[in-house]
Amino acid sequence: LLPAHVDDDDVKASSRPCPIARFDLASNSTGGMPINVLFVNRAPYPVRLFHVDADAREVPALSLRMGEHAEVRSRSSQAWRARSHGGALLMELAGVVAASEEESGVATVYVFPCGY
Repeated sequence: LLPAHVDDDDVKASSRPCPIARFDLASNSTGGMPINVLFVNRAPYPVRLFHVDADAREVPALSLRMGEHAEVRSRSSQAWRARSHGGALLMELAGVVAASEEESGVATVYVFPCGY
């Protein structure tokens, strides 16, 4: 885990409303392309990342401190959620779009704060 820069504009994004969890969010267990995903915590507090399995259950994957990022191996059909340590939903991802081969080959997903 490496620190990432957190801008003042990222902290101001906390005025956006927090998303409402989709009850039907689940990973496709048989499809999707292999992909590397870089999760970047732009919230001014630690966050927890969960893989959402094919049965729509949240499986703890990792925690990121403020400003940290981590790269994980996933599939483009995998679903993810990010939550504050208090449990507030910050982000849902139904699937990851593969990054272009001309680029770094890594899809970057930013986790921003939201208002409670």
